[in-house]
Amino acid sequence: SLVKIFSTKPITAIEIYNGLGQVIYYPTEATFEKNIDMESFPKGIYFVKIKFDKESEIRKIIKD
Repeated sequence: SLVKIFSTKPITAIEIYNGLGQVIYYPTEATFEKNIDMESFPKGIYFVKIKFDKESEIRKIIKD
């Protein structure tokens, strides 16, 4: 499974959390676009926190 994240403003960090709230993915490079391969992740619900300079947003991903 490939997740594509893109933005018109620079992304400073992306964090993926599992259903227990543990951070399982945290790339550090800043970018406007990021492809994340979730093939090795087990099935379940994940939360993606996308951080910008002074704000962030959270999206839910269901991998089946």
